[in-house]
Amino acid sequence: MVAGRKTVGKRPLAVALINVFILLLLLVWVIIPLVYGFGMAFMPGDELYKIPPNLYPHKPTLRNFQKVIEAGLNLAALYWNTFITATVAVITTLFFSTLAGYAFAKFRFFARDQLFILVILKLMIPEAALLIPWFYIVATIGMLNNIFAIVMPSLIGAWSIFFMRQYIQSVPDSLIDSARIDGAGELRIFGQIIVPVIKPAIGAAVIINYMYAWNWFMWPLVILQTNDNFTMNLGLNFIRWLESGGGDNPTDYGTVMAMSMLYTVPFVIIYFMFQRFFVESITLSGLKE
Repeated sequence: MVAGRKTVGKRPLAVALINVFILLLLLVWVIIPLVYGFGMAFMPGDELYKIPPNLYPHKPTLRNFQKVIEAGLNLAALYWNTFITATVAVITTLFFSTLAGYAFAKFRFFARDQLFILVILKLMIPEAALLIPWFYIVATIGMLNNIFAIVMPSLIGAWSIFFMRQYIQSVPDSLIDSARIDGAGELRIFGQIIVPVIKPAIGAAVIINYMYAWNWFMWPLVILQTNDNFTMNLGLNFIRWLESGGGDNPTDYGTVMAMSMLYTVPFVIIYFMFQRFFVESITLSGLKE
């Protein structure tokens, strides 16, 4: 009996140790490329192509960042264009998608389920298939080479509507019915009951939509025509093209990684600002009756 108890007691510990070991392997697998990539941004040329490679720079330099500036890109404009378009897209998407999610989750109206199926079908259409109609609309209203035209296709997000609808469905109907009995209007219910309850979902949606908007490439590439209106993603790919080498010249990975670091750091800050809500949205399923 004692031996049996020890065996049973050891199993959870063994499983925990195995899980920790696997997580450590995954952590190393993810961290090493990041450390090496950011290290390349500070490596001089002779260290970039050294075999075996250095994991971190032995003689750190800022020359790679200087090359980014010398490439002729206006980094301040790149950051501003990306920040303003991503922020506007996230705000408008969350506003309209949260309202739509609330309507789909808690209201009964004609063809509600059919309309929601149309929203889901929108997720199945690739972005490349929509470029021509988007371009035609933007060109017709005279907004080519305008950074705000980037936001237009994402004013309302189908994924965000689906996500919010699924999360709001877990909010107890009794909370909403009690507020209605007390005389609260729908906007007041939405603002004072629904929004506070779904804060974790909003935080997760901010991260995911910001990541999507920060990484926009194909649509901005189609409608933007001058460097002053470029976003960070276009700037990064411009540096990659400029430093891709030619003939016997090797690719300047140091400059490419310096621009990649400038591209990545702001979004990492956004993630850490909202990561608590992101984790809560995964671990919680809302309130239960």
